[in-house]
Amino acid sequence: MNSAAGRINLAETPSLNRRELLAFLFLASIVVTVASALVVAAIFLMPAPERLTVGSLADFPVGGQPYYRAVDGHQVFVVHTSAQVIVLDAQTPFAGHFATVKWIAYYGRFEDPEGGSKFTLTGDYIEGPAPRSLDHYPIVLLPDGTIQIVLWQHLILGKPHA
Repeated sequence: MNSAAGRINLAETPSLNRRELLAFLFLASIVVTVASALVVAAIFLMPAPERLTVGSLADFPVGGQPYYRAVDGHQVFVVHTSAQVIVLDAQTPFAGHFATVKWIAYYGRFEDPEGGSKFTLTGDYIEGPAPRSLDHYPIVLLPDGTIQIVLWQHLILGKPHA
């Protein structure tokens, strides 16, 4: 075998001119743009989860205090009493305010730091300008003790006060 026959002659290798290079870059940018738009559209069109896991019953012992959790953008308080498990929405029901209620352990109640409304451990209205009790999520308690909030149903609005 002749070693000269296996060599590549660089003078005979075709090269891209400026017009072909720009056309290639233009087409490549269109492909990248379309692909990224398809990825964004696929993410946007994916259904939201129907349920979010808040934790296990073992994470929330029965007692006189709520447990704060932030789950996928939802701020909640889990209250485990001897009679029930409640998952309260942490946002105040006072119109125009988007504050998170705070648990004040000394008084044993929730308080709205902006509007001044007060609520019991189970979210019932005590006093203040809020039009209703705290809202809560419908929940599913799985056989293994996992607590999930159901997102496809609406929040259960707190009962209005007189």
